[in-house]
Amino acid sequence: ETEYYFSEGILLSLSPSTGSDDYTVDLTQDSSYPSRWYDYGVSRYVMAAPDEVPDRTEKDTQCLTYTTEAFAEDTEITGYPILSFYASSTSDDADFHIYLEDVDENGKAVLVTEGLLRAGFAGTYDNDTMLVDKDINVLPDLPWHGYEEGQYNAEVFADGAIVPLTFELYATSWTFKAGHSLRVSIACADSPTFEQNAAVDENTVITIYHNEQYPSVITLPVIPE
Repeated sequence: ETEYYFSEGILLSLSPSTGSDDYTVDLTQDSSYPSRWYDYGVSRYVMAAPDEVPDRTEKDTQCLTYTTEAFAEDTEITGYPILSFYASSTSDDADFHIYLEDVDENGKAVLVTEGLLRAGFAGTYDNDTMLVDKDINVLPDLPWHGYEEGQYNAEVFADGAIVPLTFELYATSWTFKAGHSLRVSIACADSPTFEQNAAVDENTVITIYHNEQYPSVITLPVIPE
């Protein structure tokens, strides 16, 4: 497990830094290609693979991004990337759509994997409590946020609260070639793929913190050579 910290200059680095970054929500951010979720031509297929790797280069201009320096050698990640960052919002709630990307030497960014979380479900719970057979240990140990009404806080960001948000991205297996970089791209809307959070509008400003008290980080399952 290799930790990359959100850092000054919208970088991802191997050591923590100080600061924060503001992001004004862009409600037009849309990750469909026209959709990576459905094959409209064949109704029996869902979660169909796209014809080509989705290009997010232009879409990243609508997001807040953090990018590593270029890798000196080929770097494989296989497993679940875990994102853990601290945020506040001028709205009481917000959705976070996270895209992990491969950026080549020319700046082209393609989608590797992604994940999402509604901040009102930021609280984590023991997923083993859902099991009838308590002797089963559910693995891997990923953040479990629940789904019930009583587990949801519709005013999670009220009164300027700084909220820790920890969740996994979908499992992936990908090799970043030498000279390429890894990018975390953050958006707060993905319409029409997902219904827009009613608490968020075009004036909503999200702040991402990265300092000693609030270290924002992505943990990557790097496979040694």
